Amino acid sequence: MNLEHHHRRIHWKTLLIRWGLPPLALAAVPAWIYFSVGTCQEDGDAAGSVCRALRVIPFLPSLAALAVGVFIVWDLMALGREVRSETHRDLPHRHIKHAVHGYRAVAPDHRKHLHRTLWSVLSVTGAVAAWIAWQAYQSTH
Repeated sequence: MNLEHHHRRIHWKTLLIRWGLPPLALAAVPAWIYFSVGTCQEDGDAAGSVCRALRVIPFLPSLAALAVGVFIVWDLMALGREVRSETHRDLPHRHIKHAVHGYRAVAPDHRKHLHRTLWSVLSVTGAVAAWIAWQAYQSTH
């Protein structure tokens, strides 16, 4: 079985997340401040609704990374199904447990890409959340 096709697809998606998420997060924070300052200074129900909706802007890059992560899991499920189909017949098309088998089939040097991507998403999301918490603390004290 040729795993290189699956490794390549997973590798490109992990690179997309690892190299795309930090710059997007750095751009989302000033965009959030810009839109919040312009919109949230007004009174009214519509402005209040928009201000509540704007709270998600800093986390949009993390949500995009999560969406790409779903496609990585999809690729792992395809890989796991391919690995398992060699020993088992009549497998369901795609099942979440195939992702575990796919992860185990990935070579250890390729697994590090998955680990780095997960840490990248967690650290960027945590940093944005900590920054927002700090700003909320500073504005109330």
